Amino acid sequence: AGENRALVIASQNSVDDSSPLLTQLISPAADEVLGAFVSPSADDDLNSIAVFVNNKAELDAGGANKFSFNFFNGNFDFTSLDLAIQGITTLYQNVAYGSFSNYTLIEPLSSDPRVTFELTSAQANNYLAEFFADFSAYDNLGTTLFASGFLSTEAQPAAELWIVLPDGTTSPLELI
Repeated sequence: AGENRALVIASQNSVDDSSPLLTQLISPAADEVLGAFVSPSADDDLNSIAVFVNNKAELDAGGANKFSFNFFNGNFDFTSLDLAIQGITTLYQNVAYGSFSNYTLIEPLSSDPRVTFELTSAQANNYLAEFFADFSAYDNLGTTLFASGFLSTEAQPAAELWIVLPDGTTSPLELI
């Protein structure tokens, strides 16, 4: 509790931690759940990485038939984003690059666990893409949706929306 811990990021071909890409010290509280995301560093034009730590990560949604998620903006163009549920509401507005939103609770999950999200650029109010998610398998989980990729249609990888589960499993949401 409160002790410094080293978060070490190594390349996928590393055999040990003797030559990390990045090391960052973190000091979690005793009951704190952390979520960490690696994304390009806005300071170095995609040639280096940065680690963004969410010290308010949630493992669960607080009970059966509930689902909670927050949004992390890790797009490679370093621009603020909006995330909306199509035709219903804008959930998160002007989420800056490297930032985490608050959590949104869906309750009851059984009412309709299928959602279409719209991702837009906050500054230009430009529509980027729509993504489909079916959260029916995520009962009582706290997860993070994260944006990744380039917002421009010419650059690759293109903008994507992913979900990360409490155990670290990641899956892309379906582009529609």
